[in-house]
Amino acid sequence: MNEIPQDVVLLKLNYDTATELKKKYGVTYQHTFVQVDAQGNKVTAWSGGGLAELIANTQ
Repeated sequence: MNEIPQDVVLLKLNYDTATELKKKYGVTYQHTFVQVDAQGNKVTAWSGGGLAELIANTQ
C-alpha cells in the first residue's frame, strides 16, 4: 500500500453499525468509499473498486 498518498488515512467501518456516519455522508451501498477533508466535510464518494481507484480518487 505504499502507493497511497502519505496524507491519506483509511478507516474501515462496519456498514451495519455505523448508522450515523452512513446518514451523515449519504452512504446507501456497503462498498462505498467517502473522502472527507480535515473538518470532516464530504469531498467525494464512490462505490467499489480496488487500489487503483482509491489512488486515483485521492490524488
